Amino acid sequence: MALGLVTVSLFMRMPLDQKMLFNDSKIEVVRTQKDREKGLSGREHFDGVMLFVFETSAIQCMWARDMKFPVKVDFLDDFGDVVWRDFLGPGSVRPHCSPVPVRYATEVEVR
Repeated sequence: MALGLVTVSLFMRMPLDQKMLFNDSKIEVVRTQKDREKGLSGREHFDGVMLFVFETSAIQCMWARDMKFPVKVDFLDDFGDVVWRDFLGPGSVRPHCSPVPVRYATEVEVR
């Protein structure tokens, strides 16, 4: 029993991109500035989660330029806790920024 609690505790302290190894969902990880800028642009739909990994925790902004579907954006801290959620409509060029520093963001198609 104690070993199970330690395992859960260590898992909860793992950085989010390492936690994703344990998930069966289709996850596309983007780490470079170029890939983050492209994001889900130009796709007809996306059946998964796009995980944006930033070099450091900071205020991060997302937009939906050239996207053909609405998305839900979750901004996450260093341990993968959601600290802010926003929704972006197709083609939105207005930046949607986290109100606090974050290390990760996810985008999921809204259906």
